[in-house]
Amino acid sequence: MITIHQNFRASPEIAEVERVLGPLVQLVDRWVGKGVNVVLLPARGNTPPFRRVVNATLELLDFAPLGALIPNRGSAQDTIFFSGLSYLQQITDLNSLEEIHVESGQWLNLPETDPPSGNASIVRQATILHGDTLLAQGPIPQPKAHPVVPGSSTYRGGERNLKRGVGFQFFRCLELLIRMAVASIFGLLAQRTVETPIARSY
Repeated sequence: MITIHQNFRASPEIAEVERVLGPLVQLVDRWVGKGVNVVLLPARGNTPPFRRVVNATLELLDFAPLGALIPNRGSAQDTIFFSGLSYLQQITDLNSLEEIHVESGQWLNLPETDPPSGNASIVRQATILHGDTLLAQGPIPQPKAHPVVPGSSTYRGGERNLKRGVGFQFFRCLELLIRMAVASIFGLLAQRTVETPIARSY
């Protein structure tokens, strides 16, 4: 029979856990912030068939180290060990205090492998409470690197529209620019949900 003492902890020392987390170590904590959520929802039985909803939001994001190293056993390569974080993301509507998004998953710090040949990478795997799952893997960014976010539009086909020139974007999307600015500011100040119908899709 195994006796578990009151102060027993089934994990390596904190310093060792932090070492194997690599770039993920800076995420460990609870993060809290306010923002704006924009989503297109079906407007069943109505014309137009979609509506745009803008919510003022409160987001909680918790990251915690996994309790032990994870063994990944291979045939051509010796067993590798890696670690990572579990996380829970909760986004709440500031007006109704209802949760509008719940997501849980892990961020993993994978070492270089050979064979098969592969560079060290970061993995994100998630489950969202709509029956959706996500698995994404990519290289570890170099120091001082930053993401490049391309332009986008909340209209359907927005990516195609952005490629049609500045004149088209300005004149055809003027309604979008005005509505989104007013809705976002109003949503933040009043802490309420703003809905606007989508009149057309370019």
